[in-house]
Amino acid sequence: MRFTSTRVWIFTLAILTWHAAHGAVPATMHAQGRLTDAGGTPLPPGFKSFTFAVYDASTGGTQLWTEPSQFISSNADGLWNATLGKATALTAAVFVDSTRWLEITVDDGVNPPVTLPRVQLMSSPYAFQSDQALSSMTADTALHAGHATHADTADIALTSLPDTDWIVTDSILFTTDFRGIVRGGAGNAYSGDSAHTTINLGVACTTSGYHSTIGGGHSNRATANSALVSGGTNNRATGLWATVSGGIGNSATGISAYVGSGSNNQAGGTGATVGGGTLNRATGEWSVVTGGGGQLPGDGNAAVGDYSVVVGGNRNRALGQYASVLGGGGGASVDSNVASGDYATTVGGRGNVAEGAYSVAMGKNAWAANDNAFVWSDGSSGSLPFPSLGNKTFTVVASGGFDFYSALGGLGVPATGVELSPGSGAWSSLSSRAAKDDIKPVDGAAILAKVAQLPISEWRYKSQADSIHHIGTMAQDFYRLFRLGDSDEMICAVDPDGVALAAIQELHKRNLLLEAEVAELRDLLNTLVKGCSGQ
Repeated sequence: MRFTSTRVWIFTLAILTWHAAHGAVPATMHAQGRLTDAGGTPLPPGFKSFTFAVYDASTGGTQLWTEPSQFISSNADGLWNATLGKATALTAAVFVDSTRWLEITVDDGVNPPVTLPRVQLMSSPYAFQSDQALSSMTADTALHAGHATHADTADIALTSLPDTDWIVTDSILFTTDFRGIVRGGAGNAYSGDSAHTTINLGVACTTSGYHSTIGGGHSNRATANSALVSGGTNNRATGLWATVSGGIGNSATGISAYVGSGSNNQAGGTGATVGGGTLNRATGEWSVVTGGGGQLPGDGNAAVGDYSVVVGGNRNRALGQYASVLGGGGGASVDSNVASGDYATTVGGRGNVAEGAYSVAMGKNAWAANDNAFVWSDGSSGSLPFPSLGNKTFTVVASGGFDFYSALGGLGVPATGVELSPGSGAWSSLSSRAAKDDIKPVDGAAILAKVAQLPISEWRYKSQADSIHHIGTMAQDFYRLFRLGDSDEMICAVDPDGVALAAIQELHKRNLLLEAEVAELRDLLNTLVKGCSGQ
């Protein structure tokens, strides 16, 4: 095994504290690199002994500075970080000439120590010799590392900057190295293995994830690889590829999780999303809370089941997989709507529970306790739940009545439909003369004759239990004789009523005729009886 350094990145941190008054040493310098074997494979992670020295030539020459060995840990990618000058001061005298070289020796405690090829120190370390000049320069001209003076450093493209650089402009510090970029603000830092990370302005922000980014704000953290916090205050993107766009106290802890804004929201599941609001949480995989929430802990909405959704409101809970709560609201310490069954849904209102799989609860205090059940409640049950009556049932309470219309007339006036009046147990069909056309009398005798021909049977529906029977005719026979209704597959309830009424009227006429004939015959019989008796 042997050590190689694929690249060593060096820049000076001491320039931050070096000033015209010649502050006390030691000053420090940062170094970073990668340890691999001859084939480019990173060496196993762990602590190794590093010794650093500065020379005046690429080989041989005079050693100008060194310090005791440091035990430094490299990670799984072979990356390591070190701070030079903590034990032995890096003074300005080390950099009195124009060329200096850094030599690094690594000892893993198993193989013989390896001295890596020396790396030439570039312009930044020589700031030790220019501290007075730097302190007196204006913001627009303090550009180092070979850059020309520029009136506005904000116009300089980041891609044009070398990997080792310092820029001071308008009291804002801009640094870039192999690990990342910090541009302005105060108290910002990247740490750990945060390679290629970026902090743009902000205060007290920290990145520690590979390719992580903070756009600004205060006390924000992007601690996972490719995590992003765009701004706001005290936000956390700790999940891999997670994002917090803004707000305060928000956290995206799941892989690819997202929080748009608001306050104290949490996207904890893989692919989970909280669009905004307050105190909301999406902890199921690919779950969503669009917004809403409350003012106290526990008042927010929660999408707990995988692929579950809560659309606004407060204290709503989507607990089942693929469950949905579409708005609604509750009181303090009282859950509003809960979809606990898989694929269950509650729609608005308050106190609704969709407990069964594929169930739906709507209104107020509706309880869809069974699978595939639909329940709508008008709240007549008070604080008690209004439950479903079994699997695959449609249960509704509307104490003000039901109205179903299949057509409207002029000005939106109902033209055709049925009504279940408040407290009623039977449907009323809209039968106003104003809603009818082609009105003509019927031949009662013909109808009665057809009724006499109509087969009447006792039967049961195939879909019902064997014990449930009915009496009536078949739609095909009814249509063949009367040609009423839409087809020979169904019988409209108003048609048998009309046929029965016409037949009853015809029977009434015939009954009157018979009564008259009976009266005449009775009178005749009485006359004959009197004649025979000699009276």
